[in-house]
Amino acid sequence: MKKTFKYVFIIIVSIIVIIFLSIHFYKNVVVENLTNKNKIATEKWSELYNYSNDRQKLLENFLDSTNKDANDTLENVLHKNKEKYKLYTESCSIQFVKLQYDINKEYLKILSNHSVDSTSNQTIAYKILQELKELDIKSNNVIAEYNEATLDYNKYISIFPNFYFAKSGGFHKKKYFTIKYGVKNDDPIVKSKELPAWAKDQDTL
Repeated sequence: MKKTFKYVFIIIVSIIVIIFLSIHFYKNVVVENLTNKNKIATEKWSELYNYSNDRQKLLENFLDSTNKDANDTLENVLHKNKEKYKLYTESCSIQFVKLQYDINKEYLKILSNHSVDSTSNQTIAYKILQELKELDIKSNNVIAEYNEATLDYNKYISIFPNFYFAKSGGFHKKKYFTIKYGVKNDDPIVKSKELPAWAKDQDTL
């Protein structure tokens, strides 16, 4: 009887040890994967963030080369963005996207008022507009890559039991960059408050 109890005890302890080691091993794998996925998304964010800084400088140069009074709204938006710019060095936020949305909105007005085709190619303004249009393409490509990396990272966190390990490891879901440059966008703040399609016309109380 004692031997049977001893064997049962050993088996139970062995199972517990195996389970503990398995959980520990799986946790290490999850943390390693999260670290790698986070690194990819962070690198893309850094690239996008730097492009937005380049855009800020180009638009400031454009204002210096033209009539500032005619673009006072853009000047105010750029000033507001410059004041808060360093707050978003590490990660994307809806506030940052909103600032970029406002800048892009005013930038589109410039494009409609100062067509690249109609602006003398000898002017500084023309050259800046050319650089901005090239930057639009580069930025939008990085936006797609950043959002793809963020989706992959966020989906991995959402898997059970990954979110437990993510929380204990200090990992948090990232925000998407929901606009594109050089084209018309929906207001990101308004868009973020909209109900998802499945919830529309439903009693959500």
